[in-house]
Amino acid sequence: MKKHILFSYFLVLSLLTFANDGAYFSGGGTIYPVKESNISMNKEILSFRVVDGMCHVTIHFEFLNPGKESKKLLVGFQAPQAVGDVTDDEINHSQIFDFMVSQNQTLLPYQLKTAACEDCELIDKQTIQSTQAGEYVFVYLFEVEFKPGITELDHSYRFRAGDAVMTDQIYSYILKTGAKWAGGKINDLTVNLDLGNTPYFYVSDIFGKEASWIVHGIGKVTRDVYNNYETDCKLIRMLSGTLQIRVQNWNPEHNLQFGIINTNCFGTGFSFGDPKPDRVMTAVCSLNLDLLETPYTKTELKLIRNTFFAQLGYVFSDADLNTYFRQFDWYIPNPNLKSKDLKLPENVEAFIEEIQSREKR
Repeated sequence: MKKHILFSYFLVLSLLTFANDGAYFSGGGTIYPVKESNISMNKEILSFRVVDGMCHVTIHFEFLNPGKESKKLLVGFQAPQAVGDVTDDEINHSQIFDFMVSQNQTLLPYQLKTAACEDCELIDKQTIQSTQAGEYVFVYLFEVEFKPGITELDHSYRFRAGDAVMTDQIYSYILKTGAKWAGGKINDLTVNLDLGNTPYFYVSDIFGKEASWIVHGIGKVTRDVYNNYETDCKLIRMLSGTLQIRVQNWNPEHNLQFGIINTNCFGTGFSFGDPKPDRVMTAVCSLNLDLLETPYTKTELKLIRNTFFAQLGYVFSDADLNTYFRQFDWYIPNPNLKSKDLKLPENVEAFIEEIQSREKR
């Protein structure tokens, strides 16, 4: 007799609390919450590669069947409707792209169905005609035979980023379903993050003290903590390369979220123990000098103007500026960077001109 079990699923969201024009492209919930008591998740290698606001996901699984007989399971992935600032077409169609799953290098057939809710009966339709976004879910179903010993599965797909005020891109992945396999743990988990030309990003700190956070390239895991109103996150400043997180015998009690910090918002929302950086970073992040009731001082205007260059790694000849920016973990001085090489967006250059005019006044 076949059993239905939740294999793994993903969640893409935007923090609508911060952005009225955000988009909730897809989410996740339990399809058939049957706990598997025999087959365990021996290994998971989860890799994310972000290109132009699209997250490409590849996952390698190794499952252990300790029994002497094969076992067939119907595995399910789900993608709820998009909500937020999205079109009717995005509401009525699944927002996963290029979904594929393979076993022994052979692609497995899958069925795309829908359901009226996360736990409702499946409907033989691939599109949803509903004006009420977020009600229905899309369900990908495929059958897997777990022979005695190790069964390897690979699958991939891509999905778009959500967004919020201080984060250009937000990506999430549900890991809690790993607890539904025998033993309730992922014996060996590796997470690889390649966010491209990313100056600063956060990753939810859910893996425990025993986890290894390894930078392969030029960058560092900073001491600052980012809170996304769900869990604390570690901040990573990466000039080039990738981040790898490894943990063993891990109980997946929390889900994974990571996101790219808005280029100008490196310091906003973090605790520095000094009120001055908060005022400075508020202006830098918003590109607005009129948000606060108290006008900025000439010293603050100087700091605001030079923050944009510090974020690029510029080394200042001014001793006070060097002292100020070296307090921030995101600041990685680049002694090879010359002033003629500094390139800023047009809106930032216009903002700097406004700052300079106020400094003169």
